[in-house]
Amino acid sequence: MPVDRPIFIVAPPRGGTSILYECIASHPDVGYFNRANRKFMRFPRFAYFVTRIGLYEDTPRESHLIWDKFIKGDDDVRLASDATAEMRQWYHSFISRVLCARGARRFVNKLPPNTLRLPWLNALFPDCIFIQIMRDWRAVINSTMIKREKDHPDGAWFGLRPHGWRAMEPEPPEIGAAWSYLETYRFLEEQEKLYADRYKKIWYEDLCGDPVTVMKDVFRHCDLSWSLEVEKRLPEVRGPSQIWKKKDARLTPPMIEKIRARFGDALTPYEYPQ
Repeated sequence: MPVDRPIFIVAPPRGGTSILYECIASHPDVGYFNRANRKFMRFPRFAYFVTRIGLYEDTPRESHLIWDKFIKGDDDVRLASDATAEMRQWYHSFISRVLCARGARRFVNKLPPNTLRLPWLNALFPDCIFIQIMRDWRAVINSTMIKREKDHPDGAWFGLRPHGWRAMEPEPPEIGAAWSYLETYRFLEEQEKLYADRYKKIWYEDLCGDPVTVMKDVFRHCDLSWSLEVEKRLPEVRGPSQIWKKKDARLTPPMIEKIRARFGDALTPYEYPQ
């Protein structure tokens, strides 16, 4: 079965990709990778079987092991020239078998590093659709700093790795996170021009505020049906987190001023609302 217009969610980590992934994956016509697919990569039907009998939870996963099967290097950037015939054959075959096992006709995935691999993904799947989710940069950086301290107490880098990230690694966490955010969205702005009607942007804050309206629009863009049953399948979506606005936020007002002094007005377009 051909892989028809796979849907890729793109944004930095902590940008709202998880809830959008769950929303799109809730559609009855859409398939995705779960934990069993990652565990049993050679046997998609067996992975679906052990999921159906409850040995593995059937929730959409990022699946680094699957997407990094052919990826080697110090940063996340991949170009169209990096896509080989072997890669195309392997991914089309694997995703097709996953969809057949599920009885689904479309595919969705989110993996933040793939955000810097759009030319590579487009070379693998020339009809793919990109859904970009945006979130206020202050919320993303606050969440990134919390996650970095939790998972990397040694101060190691957390987040996407554009070209030049090694030079930014020694910088204060808020500066490194702001730089990575800005580089990522500048890259996406250039990519948006290339894919035109196959590219759509939404705000995380809008999705949290009115998920039904936003998802109707997303499904329409992806040529997926909408009905009351589809609406009922949507996961619970809470209001947007406002932790970054609180007095005890990890991203303090002096840090915000330091970021503005370093990057000027470059981040202003990424403040919500616009």
